[in-house]
Amino acid sequence: MTSIRLSGTAHPVFQQSPKALARAGDERVKFNIHLAPGSAKNITDAKLANLKNKGRRKTRATLQQNLHPSLDAIQQVTQWATTAGLQPINNAGIPGILSFEASVAAINASFGITLATVVVNGVACFGHGEDIHIPKELSDIIDFVSGLDTIPLAAPHLRHQPNHDQISEIATAMTQTAQNGTQTAQGDYPTSYDATTIAEMYDFPPKLDGTGQRIAIVELGGGYTQADIDAYFAKYNLKTPAITAIGVAGAENNPGQNSNNDSEVVLDIQIAGAVAPGAEFFVYFVPNYSYSFALALQTILGDKTNNPDIISISWGGSEETYPAKAREMTQKYCKLAAAHYVTVLSSSGDHGANNGGSAPTTNFPACIPEILGCGGTQIETKNNRIISEVVWDNLAFSWGGASGGGISSSFAVPTYQQNLPLPQSPNGQPGRGVPDVSANADPLTGYKYYRNGKWSFVGGTSAVVPLWAGLVARLNQGLGEPVGNINSELYKCAATGVGFSNIIEGNNGYYHAGPGWNACTGLGSPEGEKLYAYFHTQAGNA
Repeated sequence: MTSIRLSGTAHPVFQQSPKALARAGDERVKFNIHLAPGSAKNITDAKLANLKNKGRRKTRATLQQNLHPSLDAIQQVTQWATTAGLQPINNAGIPGILSFEASVAAINASFGITLATVVVNGVACFGHGEDIHIPKELSDIIDFVSGLDTIPLAAPHLRHQPNHDQISEIATAMTQTAQNGTQTAQGDYPTSYDATTIAEMYDFPPKLDGTGQRIAIVELGGGYTQADIDAYFAKYNLKTPAITAIGVAGAENNPGQNSNNDSEVVLDIQIAGAVAPGAEFFVYFVPNYSYSFALALQTILGDKTNNPDIISISWGGSEETYPAKAREMTQKYCKLAAAHYVTVLSSSGDHGANNGGSAPTTNFPACIPEILGCGGTQIETKNNRIISEVVWDNLAFSWGGASGGGISSSFAVPTYQQNLPLPQSPNGQPGRGVPDVSANADPLTGYKYYRNGKWSFVGGTSAVVPLWAGLVARLNQGLGEPVGNINSELYKCAATGVGFSNIIEGNNGYYHAGPGWNACTGLGSPEGEKLYAYFHTQAGNA
């Protein structure tokens, strides 16, 4: 067979690490070949139908049918792979994913690459600096290949509340505000809230609890114990919701290995579960590498048993660190999710506009237009009412962070943002603006959660994602059907002047808040009852 290059598959990290050491040829590696679902082609904005298209919605059964490649396609790829020395292995029946194991030598020869060791943040990983090659005859069948790198590109976006010594920085910084113009914490901080109180302060529809809804939570590491989950819900007199852990591509619920990752997993479950205690939760543990999000989405959308309608992703990394093909394939499955009324949410990041780097960028996958990007605020309250809300920005402190946000250099301006005065991306071109929405994320006004037998307090935009996921679950329950890709309707709602509390004060280190949409907090924080009334009206007009 003639080979052709699959462009955009070389890993960007090798551009900074040209002295990578080739792996031993007899080393064994497990990986996946992902086959193209025909229904994901040519999905336009017009096909991302709004609530008025109730009668023409595709069912989940249709979605899963579309995910399945033809038997002939499977046989062609399997025959080529086995001839090339790639051994098929069981993949738990995920539609469109064929799993293999092979020696490094066979992989290098089959895909025209050199698997090599590279050190990332002090950790030895492997990957390839060349584009993958595949048989030309299979180019319409093979979408991408995952598992040929172990480079962890994503991180959990949570921030622990500062300790006593760190808090002492606040008083010092507040005296310098006038000189340096940096936003600093105000009011009686630190404090913390339980997720149900936050939901009440944002006026989430009180008679709804997510009953009948199915929420998928994507985790790229860590784990939870049932004892911690039970203790949390018992504290608030809530029944522990049904939670199922699902391992993908060798990953699994594995608490005790990384405290920060464990905190993320527990936080996601407890916040979403407190806001929507009537929902069912499915926690998908996925390896942390280039194609993690595409793998997770393909797996979740093809899950015939659990069929989630909401996908919550609190992990991410700067968009430019991901191979172009990984970004493309992740968006492909987001479009497929949107076309079948599955809502995908993701955090905008915790490092301000630079996302931990040296220049403004956006967080992936929140920068994908079919994902609801969630940014962060800092709240001041009185008698459990929000009396002031500004951009979350603790960048002045050594322990600090800020709401991620900016203009994507990878994704074009979506239809729902075309009438906004978006700033240009750092490369001078227009792009998708992030985030779309926001909510409380400052660790100084953070969330209570329970892990390892004790209470702790945390913030970050990763707390905003499960909060909004819980709100979407309540909306779905109240409407009697999933809202799906909610972005377009949220922008229409905001244009009417209701549904959001606009954040007009603060910055994230580069972009500034202001009237209307901004690259710190998007449309603003939710006014839950008003959002529900808007969507209910839209559904009623169908």
